Amino acid sequence: MNTNSSSGKEIAILAGPGLAGALRLAGVRRARSIEPEAVSEDSVRSTLRKWIAGDEIGVIVISEELAALARDLIAPHRMGKRVFPIILEVPADAEKADSAGYYRKLSRDFLGMEIVLDDNRPAADGDAE
Repeated sequence: MNTNSSSGKEIAILAGPGLAGALRLAGVRRARSIEPEAVSEDSVRSTLRKWIAGDEIGVIVISEELAALARDLIAPHRMGKRVFPIILEVPADAEKADSAGYYRKLSRDFLGMEIVLDDNRPAADGDAE
């Protein structure tokens, strides 16, 4: 399969039961849920190795807590020449997360510049409130 094409690639999720379950409901077929009390470095690393090595995954969504257990696998993949899979770390608890700070850091890490969202701007015609 051509690694420069996203056609036919799947999204995979590696996270706690809440996030993994929500994305399963949204249609993600490859969702691996790990209970917080059952987290093991070996299970996280073996799943990531398998998904990174294959050609069928286009995006891996992983919770920050689980990604911390496999930084040495994630960092070289991001710096490598392969386009896919894209590894996207997300906060496990979206309600408690600083979403603006998270996306600012994400844009800085991946694009080399900060993108700041202004939530205080007045709504324009056609904007949902």
